[in-house]
Amino acid sequence: SLYGLTSDGTDLFAGMYSSNSGSGSSIQIHRIALQTGSGGTHMVTPYTTGGQSLSYLNGMEKVGDSLFALYSNKIYEIELSDNSISPGSWDNSSSGTTKTFRGVAYGNNTFMTVGNSGKIFSSADNGSTWTAQTSGITTRLNGISFGNNTFVAVGNNGKIVTSPDNSTWEEQDSDVNDPLNGVSFGNNTFVVVGKAGTILTSDNGTTWTSQTSGSTDELYGVTYGNSTFVVVGERGTVLTSSDGTTWTSSTPAGNTPKFYGVTYGNNTFVAVGDLGRTIYSTDNGTTWTYKSAGTMQTFTGVTYGNNTFVAVGTNGTIFDSSDGTTWTPRTGTSEYLNGVTYGNSTFVTVGNGGTILSSSVES
Repeated sequence: SLYGLTSDGTDLFAGMYSSNSGSGSSIQIHRIALQTGSGGTHMVTPYTTGGQSLSYLNGMEKVGDSLFALYSNKIYEIELSDNSISPGSWDNSSSGTTKTFRGVAYGNNTFMTVGNSGKIFSSADNGSTWTAQTSGITTRLNGISFGNNTFVAVGNNGKIVTSPDNSTWEEQDSDVNDPLNGVSFGNNTFVVVGKAGTILTSDNGTTWTSQTSGSTDELYGVTYGNSTFVVVGERGTVLTSSDGTTWTSSTPAGNTPKFYGVTYGNNTFVAVGDLGRTIYSTDNGTTWTYKSAGTMQTFTGVTYGNNTFVAVGTNGTIFDSSDGTTWTPRTGTSEYLNGVTYGNSTFVTVGNGGTILSSSVES
């Protein structure tokens, strides 16, 4: 019996009753990949509702990388992940957790990744082995950056935690209750972005000041390059600033997809988002040009290193580009990937189910 159905435009999610699930749950969630032009669909391994015995669903909705199912006046979050990994030039690293990772950064000879339930893991050997750290919170962390000898991680409910030594974390007061989605460092300033046009700035990660963004849209990604901050978000929102304080809208005309990630390299800003859509700017974010990467998957993050842009996204999507306009698909995993960074001649991407992949640059 079918009790719930929702889609994100790329996949169809069905909540179905089964008396023989073998998983301790009466309801199973199935993800059906919509294959354009193939004349069919592909059923992947079902997800279960975490051992809860749910005999029916009142409804469900996909938000980000999770399904939220309503049952008997309770809401269950179901993280979307599976267990198939087929590394190509990207190597799988064991994180020791099945929690979803949502952001990753490099600094002070260390890769640091953050995710659900306040999880933070670090690696000092180029992503080969990972060590769990104590963040002091259980709230989901969405993004992380390094600057001024400090890691800054941000998350839901306005949470901000910082570490000056790669191991000890302290919670800071943001005076914000909404989700914070991204953080970047440049010009001696941390810039944090979040829901309802939220922008916060700090020079040390400890004391935060709210700035006027001029936008009410949810902001997802931020980067710094060529003396300019660029922020991206829903409805195609693009904001630019030279100091993190005064912001100007540079939203491109035309289609308005959500943009989740943005980076700078090779004198070019590149933003990525829904359904393989990308935009790039070669004039410091003033004007933008749309470019399709040739995929219907959604990009969730992008970085630049070794003269290469790397974008990651849903269903294990990994694309790279030398110029930010022409993209080539790569093989690494079937897991949803949520963040990517570059450091010490190594790309590291993280995602659902504790997934961590690394790709070293040949010297």
